[in-house]
Amino acid sequence: MLTHNEPYRYAKPLLMANKFAKLKRLYRPPQTESGSKRGSRAVSGLAAVYAEQNLPACLSPEELPPGERRMLLDHEVLEFVEELYRPNLVTKKR
Repeated sequence: MLTHNEPYRYAKPLLMANKFAKLKRLYRPPQTESGSKRGSRAVSGLAAVYAEQNLPACLSPEELPPGERRMLLDHEVLEFVEELYRPNLVTKKR
């Protein structure tokens, strides 16, 4: 991360999107919410979440160096990492 000036490539997109939203709320006046309704929203993949925040691009799973891909395959987590970069639909409280 520090050597290549890129954000953490294994973070969960929803977690990062929520953290960035919380940071934005700290610098804006509070707004009133009307009830606690449930809705759904599309959460972008990790690369899109970082791009929205103008952070440096991180490598997608396809762009990873061969040694890193091999390590992910050996530990059977490559599918999880690929999922981090796909858009998802999640239910959230409003």
